Amino acid sequence: MARLTTVSKLLITVGIVTVVFFGAKYLLGNSGLLEKKVHVVDLEKTDATTNDILSSAPKNYESVGLKQLALPSDKTSTSGTRMTYLGMGWNGQTAISYANGGPKTKEGSLMAAS
Repeated sequence: MARLTTVSKLLITVGIVTVVFFGAKYLLGNSGLLEKKVHVVDLEKTDATTNDILSSAPKNYESVGLKQLALPSDKTSTSGTRMTYLGMGWNGQTAISYANGGPKTKEGSLMAAS
């Protein structure tokens, strides 16, 4: 009786591993264990008046003496000191963009007032 060569043993091993892998993938895929679980949140559309008060503002903001500032206008401000801010795209630095009113200083923004 002839013995199997190393190449023959390797091909048989690869074949068995392939059959076991795809068989397990097929069986587990049909059972739902390999499906990606996605949690979907349905966001409601809101009108402009809903966001008049920021959600992060404390509930007692009026009683402690805080007042909400008006949003800046759409007009670009020509007054004030010109400043170029070279910041990274990082969420911790977005407050300066909100204070400025966007990429260019807007009239009525905190940066235009100073």
